[in-house]
Amino acid sequence: MRSVEVGAAEFQVAGHATRLTCLGLGSCVGLALWDAAAAVGGLAHIVLPDSQRYHWQEHPGMFADRAPNALLAAMQELGARRATSVAKLVGGANIFSSNGDEPLALFQIGRRNLEAVRQALRRLGLPIVGEDVGGRHGRSVEFNVADGRLHIRTSSGLVHVL
Repeated sequence: MRSVEVGAAEFQVAGHATRLTCLGLGSCVGLALWDAAAAVGGLAHIVLPDSQRYHWQEHPGMFADRAPNALLAAMQELGARRATSVAKLVGGANIFSSNGDEPLALFQIGRRNLEAVRQALRRLGLPIVGEDVGGRHGRSVEFNVADGRLHIRTSSGLVHVL
């Protein structure tokens, strides 16, 4: 099986015999889209919620408001269909805190990333069928495009499948 790492602000799409990975998701969100019928999947490593605040827009995988559209379009080039595609979300942690109890409002990028991704997925009509999000721990994810499963490892060493 071929393995492809998806770096921060990037996305990749692939066919059935591929594993896509995002390492070190803190406040970033890993968005996996999968079309089982076409055996096509994609993974985005989303860094920021809103592209409108930035002049640097040549990387649509960077932004929660642009990555879902770009990822779906790239998957459609490989034969995926919107009607049979589903989404899974990983990450979006609030790892910075002011006193150990409450996340600093300024740094709630994880929560804002999740809200923006969910809104973009609603606009596209793509259902979210699984999530491992929030909290205060980082995660890494491996997406097996053949079966749609995400293997998630937390920074505390826990491993589970979504």
